[in-house]
Amino acid sequence: MSLQVWSPLSEQNPSNTDFARDLRRAEGYYQGEDRIWLIRGAPDPPCRWVSDEGMKQCAVASEAFNVIDVFYADKNGYVCPPITDRKKTLKRIPEQFSRMFVECKPTAKLRPKSYLMDVPVGLAPNQKPQMKRVSIPTAPGPAVNVTHVNEGIYYIHAPQQKDGPAPLSPEVEDDAGSIEGKEKGIEYALQWPEPFDLFWPTGGGADILFFHGEMREILAMLNGRHHDRVLRYLEDLVGEFTKQVTAPLGRADVFPELRSTTYEERREAILDEVMDKVCVRARSEEELLSLPAVQTYLETPVPVTRVYGIVGLLLLDLQRHVATRTVIRCKNPNCGNLIWNPNGKQQYCEEQECRRTRGRERTRRSRRKS
Repeated sequence: MSLQVWSPLSEQNPSNTDFARDLRRAEGYYQGEDRIWLIRGAPDPPCRWVSDEGMKQCAVASEAFNVIDVFYADKNGYVCPPITDRKKTLKRIPEQFSRMFVECKPTAKLRPKSYLMDVPVGLAPNQKPQMKRVSIPTAPGPAVNVTHVNEGIYYIHAPQQKDGPAPLSPEVEDDAGSIEGKEKGIEYALQWPEPFDLFWPTGGGADILFFHGEMREILAMLNGRHHDRVLRYLEDLVGEFTKQVTAPLGRADVFPELRSTTYEERREAILDEVMDKVCVRARSEEELLSLPAVQTYLETPVPVTRVYGIVGLLLLDLQRHVATRTVIRCKNPNCGNLIWNPNGKQQYCEEQECRRTRGRERTRRSRRKS
């Protein structure tokens, strides 16, 4: 089944009370837009328009500012529209998306107090708003105890904590000069490696960091005895981030691969399949998609899974790996490494140290028998 992913700029757990209210309000007004602006004071009913680039957008009244980009991913991971910034474009979700996430290590940088963004202003029903570049305050993020900050070279000195870092209030903000010689809490932003930087350009928030650790702990519990328990826990967790809805056939199943694949043969096969379904013939893609019968066919509603946030997409991918046992833990009690996509009945990893310990154990067993 294809996925409809709602990717917020400021990603939060959909169970968060304030964000949940904004999310449910956006769902109530959603009519297939590509971008949903959550803006305080937006008109009711919401303002809807189409950008110069052809992107359908709407602005919904909310308690906090946010932006939700909606994209579709088919069963092969192709996405529509492609996720892009000024430098990079992602046309397909990686096969081992969750593995890339749990194994990556984000770097920390000083959190900027705000960032610039083009937002719609002068909102009114049935009118296209103007876009204006404004300064948006950065959402509170993780914090760390520090005794010295050098903003010129982005150097932070953090004291050692014997029992882990003390809890810090996200409201604690100090200028670099007032920290010298004291131990204060300062917020920082996370810089995620590719492809996650496309989803969280401002570094994301504390919820993302929490689920990064949560997924690692889930994998740490994965073994033969606890496999079913881990799977049930993941299923419950994924249930909080997903919902079954309907979406147009074209956006859910046809356009993701058609717009993303670079293989001309595959593109022709997709178009031939559409022509066979509608019983029409066309000389080009533009001619085919302009036919009324084809447009009606592509608007046919089909079931899809709505996923709230990239965290939800990561949890869904991890659940798939655990359910199909394409991620297992090495059976060697002295190893315990994770094995992704094991070959056949593979039970042990290929790490040199693991093979060495298994060899020593076989030697001890053979000596005891003799």
